[in-house]
Amino acid sequence: KVEGSTAHGQAAMQRLHSKSSMAANEWTETWKLIGSPTEVAILRASIDVLGGSHVWHDMRVKYPTKFEIPFNSDNKWMLTVHAPQDVAYKADKRPYKVIVKGAPERVLDLCDRCGVQDMTPDLRRRIDTMLQELMSEGRRVLCLATKTV
Repeated sequence: KVEGSTAHGQAAMQRLHSKSSMAANEWTETWKLIGSPTEVAILRASIDVLGGSHVWHDMRVKYPTKFEIPFNSDNKWMLTVHAPQDVAYKADKRPYKVIVKGAPERVLDLCDRCGVQDMTPDLRRRIDTMLQELMSEGRRVLCLATKTV
């Protein structure tokens, strides 16, 4: 099961998990975001919340991807596993961060918590109602979840 997080934590998770990237122009010292429009928008928002592109770069170096299950239309989610660089696994330290992103109905099925609350049937109904409201307005809705293992 997967637990929720704060906005800053979600931005950090998304930065690690994103399939988009930034390419530096060494002559102008500017960055260009590369990827699908959705991934680029998520990356841009994550960079803003985290405090800049330097944080993005530092996180990618410090917490490299160790394993990945790419998005596919059957699962409707993708998964990445991250650990601090040069840290050996120790059962009591739990260094691995598992991050899942995808269709709300699929990701929420994996969750036993939402933030600090247990995922009760009532909470799930309230979340589903909010999601339906957003989607009825034509908004693209994705869920992001994490667990330390």
